[in-house]
Amino acid sequence: MSRPWLSLIIPYHLAYGADLERALDSVMAQIGIDLTAIEILLVNDGGPAAPQRLLTRYPVRHLTLTTNAGAGVARQYGMDQACGDYLMFIDADDLLASPIVLNAFERAARQAPDVITAPFWQEVKDQGITYIPHASIDRSAAYAKAYRRAYLDALGLRWHPALRVYEDLYFVSLAVDLAATVATLTQPAYIWRLNQASTGRRDHHAMASAMEVWVEAQRMRLQFLRTHAPQRCGHDFYECLGDVYVHAQIYPPARLNAVRRQVRLLLVENIEFWRRPGAARLVQAIATRRLQNRRLQWPALSLAGLPAYTAWLEEQAWTS
Repeated sequence: MSRPWLSLIIPYHLAYGADLERALDSVMAQIGIDLTAIEILLVNDGGPAAPQRLLTRYPVRHLTLTTNAGAGVARQYGMDQACGDYLMFIDADDLLASPIVLNAFERAARQAPDVITAPFWQEVKDQGITYIPHASIDRSAAYAKAYRRAYLDALGLRWHPALRVYEDLYFVSLAVDLAATVATLTQPAYIWRLNQASTGRRDHHAMASAMEVWVEAQRMRLQFLRTHAPQRCGHDFYECLGDVYVHAQIYPPARLNAVRRQVRLLLVENIEFWRRPGAARLVQAIATRRLQNRRLQWPALSLAGLPAYTAWLEEQAWTS
């Protein structure tokens, strides 16, 4: 058998609302491609195994982690076993958006871009079920993208084992930002379904308030850039500090002291950039731009606390 052009990696945990049958049906319904030229890897993230009838019905390779380690570790385990030239991730509660998705990705892959990305739909409940479009360059979502395996290997990019949430922010932003070539498709490729038991939505959306992990993921991202693209570090450091101010208003943190500890570490690890002339003014300008861009969706966003925020950053930087 020849090498597959695509490896589809589907991590799952049956306790978290997995709908494997629907996800796999969306793959097997693809037209305009040779389905024998792709491989499907199901990765059990340390939970009960998928039913045997499902494993025999679909042409899948079934892999099992002995402990529940989170989606990032499960995706990496699948990557390490995958044979395809491109890697694509599907969450077990989601599905491909139409029968021609993989045909579009296969045609784009002929030019060997580092990353192929497409828009996707988010399923929401608002007086019934409706669907919200998301742009193709979403740097915090693993789905609706394919990553060239040789590019990831050369870059040395892997899913960070310490991140159980916000793992997409780390991996996807680095993969997209450091790519030499990105092919952008125009048609939605994926449906992010409404699943209240998923990692991002369970426990009353507890993940959204875990801002300390969001900052930690940003720190890890900057650590990777220091060794792989140091020319980006200063720019991305300032952008991150501007984002912190806006993110905290949109998703008020549940553990403010933990967030402050992570921001202090961010400053200490990148202190040379903060001590450059005009750093505080630059962060204020970035935060202002970010806030203005998001006010239509979150009209209560305010700049009132921005001077106090940058003053706190200054104090932390000089006492560290």
